Amino acid sequence: MADVARALGRQVAGFVQPGRIEPEPPGPDASRAAISLLGTLDDLQPAGASDEDVEFVIALGANAPRRQAFDRCLELGWTPAALVHPSAILLGGARVGAGSQVCAAAVIGVDAAIAADVIVNTAASIDHDGAIADHAFIGPGARLAGRVSVETGAHIGIGAVVREGCTIGAWAYVAAGAVVVHDVADGVRVAGVPARPMERPVPEEENG
Repeated sequence: MADVARALGRQVAGFVQPGRIEPEPPGPDASRAAISLLGTLDDLQPAGASDEDVEFVIALGANAPRRQAFDRCLELGWTPAALVHPSAILLGGARVGAGSQVCAAAVIGVDAAIAADVIVNTAASIDHDGAIADHAFIGPGARLAGRVSVETGAHIGIGAVVREGCTIGAWAYVAAGAVVVHDVADGVRVAGVPARPMERPVPEEENG
């Protein structure tokens, strides 16, 4: 997300960890090393009346922790920023909500609506009249046909395909490479071609 922000000419003030995490060992990623670590969400103080407007995005792939961090930042008085990579394509009437992130080469179709705190990852596509609810995740290269609805907190894995008009329920999980041809109920985990329910439940950290 730092790369997306910088591609848009936005200044990145720093990274904030959601909790106490051991620092990663030094590596070759100079672009990331050049950005300050500002602490954790618990270290931050609420925005004061005299503070400059502070914008944020939550770059966590797991939906439930991202929602928690998003809500915490709202409590602190920060403003959610919508970041759309310059190489992404938004067709007529497409909308991207507060705090959402549209990565490189993604396509958002005509009159599709992306709600708040959504990640649309690299080269994913959401066709016409799609509706993606708060805190959802659309994986790299996923393909959603027209009029697909993805409800709150649902996860669409890398390279998954969803047939036109289908609904993916709240906090449901579509595995990588799955082909969804029917609606998926709330909280259900599916995989395969065509997609069928999996025996094991959605992991707790991915479930709302």
